[in-house]
Amino acid sequence: TGIWLTPIFESPTYHKYNATDYFTVDSQFGTNDDLKTLVDTPMTMASR
Repeated sequence: TGIWLTPIFESPTYHKYNATDYFTVDSQFGTNDDLKTLVDTPMTMASR
């Protein structure tokens, strides 16, 4: 099982395929902490 994400990194265009910063989540989608929660939550649930 997996989660497929479209481009989420900071970018000046609407489709986000030309990222300007691969280390920062675009504010349209949340924050870097939100991404960490998205990644960590399923891992925590799977280990139960």
